[in-house]
Amino acid sequence: MQQISDRINRVYSSALEESVQKFLESLGKLKRAYLTGLEEKVLSLLESEFGYEM
Repeated sequence: MQQISDRINRVYSSALEESVQKFLESLGKLKRAYLTGLEEKVLSLLESEFGYEM
């Protein structure tokens, strides 16, 4: 779960669109230690947009 949190924190910014902020906030509130395939794809897309490749 810490790895997911670290990934979210790297891309989260107050300059992001509100919908993106809400998506990242909702990921941070998950009680499971993994992302679904779709969640992983969206987070990976955001990371690539900001130059944070995993």
